[in-house]
Amino acid sequence: MEAEFQSEIPLDVNKSDPLCTYVVVKHINRCITMVSPITDPTGKFFAMKRILFWSDAELEKTLNGEVSAMRSISDDATASQFCRTHQEFYIFENSVYIIMDLAESDLTKLVGRTSFYNRASNPGIVCLSSREIVDVMMSLASGLNRMFDLGLLHCDIKSDNVFVYPDPDHHEPGNKQFKLADFGFTAPIGQFDGLPCGTPQWMAPELAKNLMNGMGLNTPQTDIWSLGCLLLELLCGEPPFPLQDDPYTVFGNISKLTAPPVPDVVKLGIEGEQDVPFATLMRSMLIGGESLKGGLLAINPDERPTYGQIIAMIQKYYRDKANE
Repeated sequence: MEAEFQSEIPLDVNKSDPLCTYVVVKHINRCITMVSPITDPTGKFFAMKRILFWSDAELEKTLNGEVSAMRSISDDATASQFCRTHQEFYIFENSVYIIMDLAESDLTKLVGRTSFYNRASNPGIVCLSSREIVDVMMSLASGLNRMFDLGLLHCDIKSDNVFVYPDPDHHEPGNKQFKLADFGFTAPIGQFDGLPCGTPQWMAPELAKNLMNGMGLNTPQTDIWSLGCLLLELLCGEPPFPLQDDPYTVFGNISKLTAPPVPDVVKLGIEGEQDVPFATLMRSMLIGGESLKGGLLAINPDERPTYGQIIAMIQKYYRDKANE
């Protein structure tokens, strides 16, 4: 390894085979494996992510990107409350391995691609409750706000990258904790390295418009747009643009937007919502109002709320619910 790759390896990265320390319990997907320490195979379980590289440039990109971001997040007491953390890093042969805390599931599986506002007509389908939707948004806004304080942008916010854990502060079954994960696209604020980052269906209009010329730049406002798309995903069971469309069709549709892509089912659902604090919060977050110029999906990025404003809106919701 050291003879073939000349990149400088950080001191906290183990240059050895992680399977000398951990035993594989089962494979979760093509990149993630559940592992347990060899010294305690029936004790605590972890997730092990494998990232392949074929050159010094690819190795340095991983070390300076995902590995560096997870190190900063794990070392920060606030960020680690809302973001997935690592235990150890390894480099062996042509792979970087990240040993991370093990989640119960990701948010996509929990949402189940069903609609919060169509739940009455689908009583057999489980979807998130209104309180859980708000809890997701609070966790993500808090995590992204702290990442911003650390000088980081996530750049790929979607339900696949939100993980579900048992809530450590509650002992009742069913309580959940939501954490932001997958920092493969995470970059320092203001850094431009090639094309804009993100998954097409969650990408902001200003990025989609410039993607073809490679001129776009991820910003806190583009992450806030993606957070708005995730909120629609929680309410509708899917993001605002069909997952089956090819990326260039999606980019074209997003770049032509002239108004926030809030479906009628959500607008009607908000108008008919019996839970007034929830309806007020959803209206403010998606459409804007009161002191806000626009919601998370405002076409003009300057009209989108800041993380501080999002957190304040959610805190007001919690207070209103407590006073009911």
